[in-house]
Amino acid sequence: SGSSRQVAALKGHRGSVTGCTWSSDGVHIAARDDNNALRVWDGRKPQPLLLDGTDFKTTNVKPLFSPDSRWLLAHTWRDCGVWDVGSGVYLPLQFQRNGDGDFVSAAAFSPESTHLAIGYVKGPIRIWYMATRCDPPLLLNAHRTNDVAFSPDGRLLLSASWDGTVKIWDAYTGAIVRSLEGHTSPVCTASFSPCGKYIASASSDETVRVWRASDGSCLATLSDHDQSVLHVAFTPDGTGLWSAAANGTVLGRRLQDVAADEFIF
Repeated sequence: SGSSRQVAALKGHRGSVTGCTWSSDGVHIAARDDNNALRVWDGRKPQPLLLDGTDFKTTNVKPLFSPDSRWLLAHTWRDCGVWDVGSGVYLPLQFQRNGDGDFVSAAAFSPESTHLAIGYVKGPIRIWYMATRCDPPLLLNAHRTNDVAFSPDGRLLLSASWDGTVKIWDAYTGAIVRSLEGHTSPVCTASFSPCGKYIASASSDETVRVWRASDGSCLATLSDHDQSVLHVAFTPDGTGLWSAAANGTVLGRRLQDVAADEFIF
């Protein structure tokens, strides 16, 4: 409303809160603490919600709602599943442990909420089709994964890796489509542009790279942070690119200034 005032305090966590998020419809808030305890509130009242299945009220992945606000991801060392937020019912996903390779490093729902991808520190990447949750997930024999992201149409999946590459996968078949190579240190994150034609990646080699998704060519290498670049994101209209680095700097750029011949708006 234009005024800055506290409207509520959400209490109950017994440790430091390490992540929180709103559902896209603005109805629910989920938060996790450093004990991996997960709590959910009705953000309109606000009041805590009771979720089914006491064995699954912990998660080792940051709170993640599906874009349609229906699902909330829960992943532990033993199990993987989602809560149906509306009913509070926990629904398990087929999941087979791989020992110490089960440490989750990244997770993402597809834009239509039909698929869920989870990357692991020691690989692989698992992709579940939400309509048939009891079926085994699609298994991608990937690399040490730092981040995963779906394309706007949900058909492709990006994985950013410790080996300095970004890989593009077919999210339906698991086939590798393309490997983007050029970073000289681990890639911290990668994302598609809103139109799906471009990819931006941020690396601890202190650079941001912009790629053409169709052929994997590098359109620009941005070296203006002087420290590891931890985050990168396109603006919603696709005309700009923002990045954030370990030294506290956040930089924004117009894409037509990055590669004038490519980005004409």
